[in-house]
Amino acid sequence: MTYTIRPSIPGIRTSRGVYPRRTPVRPSPFNAHPVCYGDRLYVSLRFADGSGMKIYTDRASDMTELIGEVRLASWNRRGLVRMCVRNATRGWMVEKPLMLYGEMQETEKPGSVFLHSGY
Repeated sequence: MTYTIRPSIPGIRTSRGVYPRRTPVRPSPFNAHPVCYGDRLYVSLRFADGSGMKIYTDRASDMTELIGEVRLASWNRRGLVRMCVRNATRGWMVEKPLMLYGEMQETEKPGSVFLHSGY
């Protein structure tokens, strides 16, 4: 650690370059909605084809873990969905879009050929 003496205040030592510089970070849109481990979280997903899925968990300590749980539960679905999260413990609800990257079907894989038998 290096110390320098400030010229304006004689005899006062200040440290330089030891602590990381704090830069302002753009706040996450989920920061306004706190989640703690044990909160009762109800998630409903609305898919583009009109179907839906509902998930309940109380084992997520933040929104990242919650989205991981949602991705695990909907592993076979792909596309943009509407995710509605309701925290019954803290009394808030938020609705956000979420992109799912499920496993591709055989007909969706690049280079695959799908033949119709009616031609």
